[in-house]
Amino acid sequence: MIDHGGEYIAERVNLNHPAGWGYAPVVVGLLTLELFMGEATSLKGKRRVLKSLLDRVKSRYNVSVAEVGRQDAWQFSTIGVSFVSNESAHVHRTLSAVVRFVEGLGTVEVLDVKTELF
Repeated sequence: MIDHGGEYIAERVNLNHPAGWGYAPVVVGLLTLELFMGEATSLKGKRRVLKSLLDRVKSRYNVSVAEVGRQDAWQFSTIGVSFVSNESAHVHRTLSAVVRFVEGLGTVEVLDVKTELF
């Protein structure tokens, strides 16, 4: 991004040299996971399990992740994961890997998965 007097403008890149100038494609992926945490017996237990899960996903896949729903239900949670790339295939691969990772941990059960690309 380039700052032009307080206004940020996407930096132009030469995509079709020598044909002309364009903007680099941006693909945003959003993954929504509905989770069940059987071992959580209170909201405090849920927070412990969820914090560990979110930290591991963030550090392993370089994604943004947060609890986005069902905060007051002590055995259920909805988490959102977002990832930005210039290739939709890369976004799909990364978000699919996140799902496999969460399922493989064994600390939560994945009830539903929804993936959207923008």
